[in-house]
Amino acid sequence: MRESLYEFHNHKDPKFPIIFHSDTVQLHGNRAVMHWHESMEILYFFHGRAIVTSDLEQMEMQEGDLAVINSSNLHEITAITASSHYFCLIPDKSFCEELGFYIDEQLLQSKIYDPALRSYFISIAKEYERKAPYYKAAVKVKVGELLVYLYRHYVVSEELLAKSAENYRKLMMVKEATAYIRGHFADTLAIEEICERVGFSKFYFCRAFKEVTGRTAVDYINYLRCSNARKLLTSGYNVSESAEQSGFGNLSYFSKVYKKYMGQLPSREKKGQE
Repeated sequence: MRESLYEFHNHKDPKFPIIFHSDTVQLHGNRAVMHWHESMEILYFFHGRAIVTSDLEQMEMQEGDLAVINSSNLHEITAITASSHYFCLIPDKSFCEELGFYIDEQLLQSKIYDPALRSYFISIAKEYERKAPYYKAAVKVKVGELLVYLYRHYVVSEELLAKSAENYRKLMMVKEATAYIRGHFADTLAIEEICERVGFSKFYFCRAFKEVTGRTAVDYINYLRCSNARKLLTSGYNVSESAEQSGFGNLSYFSKVYKKYMGQLPSREKKGQE
């Protein structure tokens, strides 16, 4: 089930295995829902505040902060302010290893504040924006320089690595649970059913899920259901159809929960599309 949380990166140019873009998460609406991938992900925040969850760590980010999502970490981004803006850089695992950075073995610190990092991201962003001749070569050089800087100054200590290993079982349980939830959120889904699936008691599961993700399992289920309902509402489905196909059996409860997560009633969402 963990595979359903896996994010596959398809590079159109195999000789340029780098993903870079600016992105936004909003307090009411879109957020980067839990997923994982083999490559590391580096986020540089330049406006607003957000919570980045990476395995068991929850980090409050603001302008000038950098978050490192180490290889295979389960992660998501949630806005604290109305919106939060950041640069997202994902150098492919193969690219890192060609430069001698073995990202499975050498972990970087998860949250970094270092004014020197801003210039790297501004420089990379300008290359992408201008797309001057040989810009891909320039980006590869600049990303390489950034990685050298990070690995020289911000490698995780042996003590923290040992602590990370202790949490492995808990993380695997939560990854399996979130994958199962994403595949069944539109069904009648009880916490007991999820616990049976992952093989842990309800008490342990609920405590571990909150510790890892920063939210309860019910909160996670409701967010997925509301996100799915929003897609249906904006695709032409009516409120009743959107609720039913997203796992809500009661319209008044659906409206209440939808407003909590999306910032407005589903009827207003629907009306805005007409």
